[in-house]
Amino acid sequence: MPNETRVNLKHLLEDIRDSYASSLEEIILTELIANALDSKAVNIRFKVDIVNNVLQCADDGQGMKRARLREYHNIASTTKQRGLGIGFAGVGAKLSLLLAQKVVTESKGGHGSRCATEWRLSSPYRAPWKFTPFSGAVQ
Repeated sequence: MPNETRVNLKHLLEDIRDSYASSLEEIILTELIANALDSKAVNIRFKVDIVNNVLQCADDGQGMKRARLREYHNIASTTKQRGLGIGFAGVGAKLSLLLAQKVVTESKGGHGSRCATEWRLSSPYRAPWKFTPFSGAVQ
């Protein structure tokens, strides 16, 4: 078996978190808003379900098509250009993996396309994700 470099994803996410002066919760909220604004959203809504420990963020920005949503789960796979793309290299959802048992992302792309994924940090080295049925939470 050839040697290869491994990345402890959990430690990498913790290092990214530690590069901010704010709390993890504030970073995630800020990044969710930045993502919405980057997608040209006019309206951003937050819904909190304290009983089930769920935070939902929905916006009316340009959604992601399935191919873009697939790429969204990768770290450092694209170069962020100012004013384009998602947040600060899309770290909001990635940092959410440190807090949440699972992160669900739903998107309405162009021409009526709808897609959703579920993502979790299963070990320090693995963050598997899968496409899931679109629930309709995004209007």
